[in-house]
Amino acid sequence: MNRDGPAYDRSEVRGMALLKVALGLLLVLAVVMLVVLPWHREQAVAPAQAPPGPRLLAHPVTNLADYRAAQKRRLEGYGWIDREAGIAHIPVARAVQIKIEGMGLSREAAP
Repeated sequence: MNRDGPAYDRSEVRGMALLKVALGLLLVLAVVMLVVLPWHREQAVAPAQAPPGPRLLAHPVTNLADYRAAQKRRLEGYGWIDREAGIAHIPVARAVQIKIEGMGLSREAAP
């Protein structure tokens, strides 16, 4: 074994290339800092307005009961969705009955 040279393969270590990459990264970092720093100072001087607080319900139980009652009236009642277009809503039970009759089945034979 030859002890005159280094104990590693010098052909794989390129000091100049490594130095160029490090200097390039430092240059990119400096440019980014010069671009971002003025913007950051503007943000620090004029902080953003705090977001508004949550809009809480005053009476959530009552509101939920009213909502469910309105939904139940809509599902179990007749009414217009778009009167000019002639689109109405009907109770779910009646819609099922119409569908069964349209299939040629009797109410008793339906599952």
